[in-house]
Amino acid sequence: MEEASPTPRKRGRPRKDKPKEEREREEPAAAEKVRERADKKSHHSSAVDEKYVQWKSLVPVLYDWLANHNLLWPSLSCRWGPQLEQGKFKNRQPLYALLAVVTDGSVPNTLVIANCEVVKSRVAAADHVSEFNEEACSPFVKKYKTIIHPGEVNRIRELPQNNSIIATHTDCPEVLTGHQENAEFALAMCPAEPFVLSGGRDKSVVLWSIQDHVSTLTTDAATKYPRSSGSIIKAADNSSVGPRGIFLGHEDTVEDVQFCPSSAQEFCSVGDDSCLILWDARVGSSPVVKVGKKKEHATRTPNSPPGLFFQHAGHRDKVVDFHWNAADPWTIVSVSDDCETSGGGGTLQQTKDPNTAFRVELVDALTLQRSLQIWRMSDLIYRPEEEFKMREDEFCKVACRVTLDAASAKNFKEKIDDYYRVNMILDNLPVAILWERGQRKVFYERGFRVGFKGKSAGSNNERDFIHNHPNFKVMYHKDPETNFARVVGFEVTANRFCSVLYYSTHFS
Repeated sequence: MEEASPTPRKRGRPRKDKPKEEREREEPAAAEKVRERADKKSHHSSAVDEKYVQWKSLVPVLYDWLANHNLLWPSLSCRWGPQLEQGKFKNRQPLYALLAVVTDGSVPNTLVIANCEVVKSRVAAADHVSEFNEEACSPFVKKYKTIIHPGEVNRIRELPQNNSIIATHTDCPEVLTGHQENAEFALAMCPAEPFVLSGGRDKSVVLWSIQDHVSTLTTDAATKYPRSSGSIIKAADNSSVGPRGIFLGHEDTVEDVQFCPSSAQEFCSVGDDSCLILWDARVGSSPVVKVGKKKEHATRTPNSPPGLFFQHAGHRDKVVDFHWNAADPWTIVSVSDDCETSGGGGTLQQTKDPNTAFRVELVDALTLQRSLQIWRMSDLIYRPEEEFKMREDEFCKVACRVTLDAASAKNFKEKIDDYYRVNMILDNLPVAILWERGQRKVFYERGFRVGFKGKSAGSNNERDFIHNHPNFKVMYHKDPETNFARVVGFEVTANRFCSVLYYSTHFS
C-alpha cells in the first residue's frame, strides 16, 4: 500500500495569530485610520467638484464652442477624418472613436464612425455654449457606421492616401505580423506613401506597406477561389503580411512612433528608456541618431509648465487621447477613460510653444464620466501672428467693429455707473494705468474703466462715454546676444487716440 503524500506546504512565512487582547486594542486604532482616510478622500473630492463647477461657470468666456458626448463604455482613442462638406454655419466631417474597449464580455468591441457637425467660429451663442449636458449625447455627433472589432483596441490611425483604410492596434492575431510581444499604443500612418509604423513591448519598431497587404489578398483569393470574384473578404480572414523592416535600438517599451511628413523612409520613435531615435530605412535597421535623457538631480516640478496659456478642464476622468482638427484650426476632440479602479482624472494643458505641445495632468475624479468632448477656445484668448507683431509700432489699429442696439447700450450704461473695469493680460502681465502725483510718486492701477460720465462740447447735459480708443504701451527687454525680447510692462491710457507703441527698456 502506498503511503499518502503529505499535504503540500504553503509558500511564504507562516501566519501567527495575535492574542485576543492585542486584537481588541488594535481595532479602535484601525477604525480611526479608516475614518481619517474616508474624510480626507471626501474633502479632496469636494475640492475637485468645486474646481469643476468653477470651470463650468467660465465656459462662455473661455470657449467659442463646446460639445460634450457621453459614452456608455470607455474609449481609448479618437481621431478626426477629412472634411466632407462645408456649410454656412457648420462643417461636416467624420469622427472615429473606439467604444466598448473595456467591457464585461457582453458587449463586443466596436469601432464607431460618426458624422460630426463642427460649428464655425463665432457662430455659437455664449448661452448655448454653456448649456451642455454631461450625461447626454451631443446633437452634433451622429453615429454613421459601427464596425465589430476583434479584441481590444488602443489606437486608431487613418491612411491619408485612402480615407477608407484605418489601422488599429489590437490584442487579437494581427494581419500585419512582426512584433514578438504586445504592441499597444505606438502606431502611425505615413502621409507620403501607404506605410504603417508600429512599436511595442518587444523594444522594436516595425514597418509595413499596405501595398504588400493588398497583393497578398489578391494572391490568396486567386489561389483559393479562382472562379469567385467575391472571395477576397473570406481570404482576408487568415491573411497575414510580414514587415518590410524591423528596427532595434530601444532598451524598453516603444511608446510612440511618427513618420517624417515629407519622407516615407525617415521616422522617429520614443520609449520608456527615455530615448528618442531617428531612423532611416534606406541605410539599414540601426539608429541614425539616438538622443538620451540627460541625468539631472531631482528637482521639484512647478504646478504649471512654462508658457502655459490655456487649460481644458472639462474632463473629470483621466484624459487618454486627443486630436487636432486639421480642417478647422484650434478645434480639438478629446476623450476620457473609465477611472473606477484608479480614481484619477485629468485636464488638458496647452503650452505657448512653437510646436504647440500638450501635457496631461492627472487629478482625482469625482464620478464615473466617460465623455468625448469637442472644444475650441475663444479667439479672444489668442490672436493670429499677423494681427499683432512684436517690436513694431502700430497706429489706429481696428480690433473690432460693433454696432450697439438699445439693450447693449443700456448694459454698457449700467457697467459705467457701477465703475466696471476692463482687465487684459499680455504674456501673464496685467494691463495697468500709470498715475503720477507730485515728484517721484508713481503708482499703477490695474485695468481701466469701461467708460465715464461727461459733457460734450457746447452741452450741459451729462452723457455716458465708452473708452473705445485705448492707447497701449508695451515695454520689453531685448537680449543683446540672442536678439530675443520679453515683455516686461503693459500700460494703457484710455483716451481718444488709438495706437500701440513698443518701448525698449534696458537693465544694468
